Amino acid sequence: MATTQNDPASVVLSTDHETGTHYDHYSHAQTRSILADLGQHLITISKKNRHHLLLSASERTHSDEKRVQATTILTRLHDLNPDVAAHFHPKGNVLEDLALRMICTHGQHDPSLPHKNENDVPSFIAVSYCWHYHTWPLAPHATPIVPGWEISVPMMQAVLDLRTLSNEGIWLDKLCINQKDTDDKTLHIASMDTIYRSARRLVILLEDVQLTNDEERAGLAYAGFYRDLSLAVKDMEGQEKAEFMRGYFPSREKSYGDNNPGRNLDAAKGFAVKMLSARWFTRAWCAHESRMHPHRRVDNPLFLCFNHSGCILSFEFRFLHYLGMHLADREPPENMSGDEMAKAINDPDPKSVRQLWWRILKLMPNEDPSASAMQHLVSILSMGCFFKGDLMSISLNTAGIPLFFDGKEAYTLEDVIWMFSLLVLAAGDLVPLITSGSVLRLNSPEHGKIISWAINPTQGVLDERLENPLSESITAITREYIELDLLVFARQPQKASASTLEIAEAILEKHDLRNLADTLLGLFPDSVQRTFNLLAGEAERSRRTTGILKTPFDTFLSVTLAAALEAGLDWMLAFPGNMVQSTQEYLHGVLGGLLCPDPRIAAAGTSVFAHFAVDAPAEDQAAVMGRFFSLLLDPRLRFFTMSPRRLPLPSLMGSCGFIPAVPDRAYLAVPLALVHLPDWQERAWVVEPFDASAGLQENHDDCLPDIKYAAGKTGILPAEDFSPVLTTDYCDRRAPVDDKTKEWRWRRRERLFGCGMWDVQAILKEVEAGTEQDKSFVLKRQRVYGAEDYHWGDIFRALKALEVAPEDLEKEKAQDNEAVEQSVREKLQDMKLEGEVSGDKEQEVGGGTIVGEDG
Repeated sequence: MATTQNDPASVVLSTDHETGTHYDHYSHAQTRSILADLGQHLITISKKNRHHLLLSASERTHSDEKRVQATTILTRLHDLNPDVAAHFHPKGNVLEDLALRMICTHGQHDPSLPHKNENDVPSFIAVSYCWHYHTWPLAPHATPIVPGWEISVPMMQAVLDLRTLSNEGIWLDKLCINQKDTDDKTLHIASMDTIYRSARRLVILLEDVQLTNDEERAGLAYAGFYRDLSLAVKDMEGQEKAEFMRGYFPSREKSYGDNNPGRNLDAAKGFAVKMLSARWFTRAWCAHESRMHPHRRVDNPLFLCFNHSGCILSFEFRFLHYLGMHLADREPPENMSGDEMAKAINDPDPKSVRQLWWRILKLMPNEDPSASAMQHLVSILSMGCFFKGDLMSISLNTAGIPLFFDGKEAYTLEDVIWMFSLLVLAAGDLVPLITSGSVLRLNSPEHGKIISWAINPTQGVLDERLENPLSESITAITREYIELDLLVFARQPQKASASTLEIAEAILEKHDLRNLADTLLGLFPDSVQRTFNLLAGEAERSRRTTGILKTPFDTFLSVTLAAALEAGLDWMLAFPGNMVQSTQEYLHGVLGGLLCPDPRIAAAGTSVFAHFAVDAPAEDQAAVMGRFFSLLLDPRLRFFTMSPRRLPLPSLMGSCGFIPAVPDRAYLAVPLALVHLPDWQERAWVVEPFDASAGLQENHDDCLPDIKYAAGKTGILPAEDFSPVLTTDYCDRRAPVDDKTKEWRWRRRERLFGCGMWDVQAILKEVEAGTEQDKSFVLKRQRVYGAEDYHWGDIFRALKALEVAPEDLEKEKAQDNEAVEQSVREKLQDMKLEGEVSGDKEQEVGGGTIVGEDG
């Protein structure tokens, strides 16, 4: 270890080059002043011993492959933002550089003396705990505190007693890291993943938990249930095992204690709530230690707490996790939207057992190599961390990214989010560009308070890693903007004409399709019905707030069918297949493959063929049209948007797609890096050209209708005359763009769907050939800045207070719908959270009247 000027005790005086054993003044000083009276020693273990303990775990971040990965990420990061790249470095060689210290029963000799230390440490226990602060109350029996250890005497003794061998080591950060040596701390922080992954066992100290008699009795009883259950299912598999486990605890509860299952359950709940409410569960570094350690069946992580008399009790992590799940399942279901669930999951003061169980879920190791690194940051955003930059270090470790962060320039949570988003993009993962969340506000040295291009992510479950097939299409990233290539669509979304809406309404009424849609809803899984009902409830709430007669939820079927009719017969026949192709990985299952055999479906298809003057459609055409109407009535289609508009597209992109109305100042564009994604992803960006040199700040009051101007005019004015911003249902007020356009504001993202999967290379060839430029074109190196969406509710209320021309009444309704759509969009944004937390992912729909594509 390098000599530093921070603490003389860190200086290494000599090294035995044969064994690699260090004589460390710091270890010697701690032994003499703290440990000797306890019969313990702090030793710096030999290089050979260090290799034995850490080699296997170190390969996760220190293999040749990982070193290449570190170089690749840093090179790419430097290309995107060299200033940020300067704060990241490849991890050091933990096997060579780390001064790994252990608390042991044997001592360590000065290697310059003739005696050699042959007492290797065969394994070690890692201790996870919360450092003490004067504002943090400890349990009454958590006394006295051991100097240097900074934990209570009973806990210290319990940890020492957990050794399985006399020469087993104990690793406790307060003692084993020289807290006054910056170099030692930096190297250890970068090595925490390897240390905790290498420990034989993780021991977790809950020094603020002291159980009552009833809580202790319940905890020990249920721990016994779990131990017996584990033995009973040892040789079971599949459905047999699942059913046995589901009924085991309830069966044991009936005969436990005073044979009062309700009282027994209450006692178990009291035990679980007290344990799961410990301060340890709120700290980010504690989460890191749990997630890094392998949760094996043997030597499972162990919680230590106090009983009513001060004795130490121990409970396995896996037991507490299972008990929390069991008790959460016994609670009444909560009908929450995605946004409400996100808030409940990340409530800093969780109340229910379900909330507490959600929190312990975040502490389980995530070994899935397909998971996005963003998930590792998002899962700890609500946890406490004194130095916010440590959240970056924790996320790097748990995600297995072989870099360490120097802690600079990340002083706020928002700094961490945008810098980590940049890092993830540099690693070739596109998730930061499609994740759900809210605007991220940052301090900019040049522009003051700004809205970043990065998203403040919803603190729930994110997507799998999304590989970037066109890494060269993203060229620079700062806190203010992201510079990339955009595929821009020349046309605006188009609302169906009044005459086509009448035709669509007539088909729906003639064949009683609305009632059929209500019937079909009951055949879908509970998760789909819950989401559907949440959106219906939100639309109804918005209807009462705005005073409009019909919401987009009410008019969805007629608006969607009308848009499809204007897209043409060929597009309608292609629509089900396009949706099947693009929803293979959709949270709520595949859309477009279902065929409802109800005769009303076939009759509606006949009406559509008659509309297009097709008297005798082919048999396969009739079947596909049946799938079109089955898809139209599928409740999951409303999860994409409830106010679809038709966007003309090049033929190579499906000729048209569905998307909601957007601001009449805005273009729709898809970053080239996102073109290949399925259309259930929010890959379409609503962007507006602007001049960044004029400033990044916006005053949304400037976008409200000009009431004073309208009041000063006689007669009835069209809304366009006094409202600076409306939707594309009104008019086209976009500024022209060309090759000189370089800067855009990013209002929001949308799903552009119904157009199938796109081949990015084929699209690029078509663009180079210059075909269909009236529908789409590519602009290189475009700087996209963050911005808020317009305040549609305020715009709507201002319009309501003014007179509008009679010919604008329908447009006013459309503006109303934009306000409602925005409210529903906020629910849809986090909708996937509910299904992913509960593990739902429907691939098919059961029921007597719906069958698959094959009949």
